[in-house]
Amino acid sequence: MAWRQIYKADILKEKYGAVGKVAARYVLAGFNVRVEGNLIYIKGSGINAVLGVVSNEGEFNAIMNELGKIKDKLKVKAVLVLYGNKRWREDLVGKARDKGLDVKFIRE
Repeated sequence: MAWRQIYKADILKEKYGAVGKVAARYVLAGFNVRVEGNLIYIKGSGINAVLGVVSNEGEFNAIMNELGKIKDKLKVKAVLVLYGNKRWREDLVGKARDKGLDVKFIRE
């Protein structure tokens, strides 16, 4: 692993907190990453995706709706990342899957 990728990952973690920790995983995997608010744009290895990082239930609906709009507009893969050690309610997860979003759980 190149020192430059490790350095970028550390900067992302420090600057963006929970969103940066998720973005750092993709930087270390070799993807190009751009962070805007709670959204992470990923490109590389034939994959174009947008990740929306949710760390509490209060911001769930806003990020889910924003991801849905971006998915329809840009025609990219949209993934809702539920971050943290908490247990997420099944109705929220089902709501995101019904909207056509992939759901990924990342523990701290």
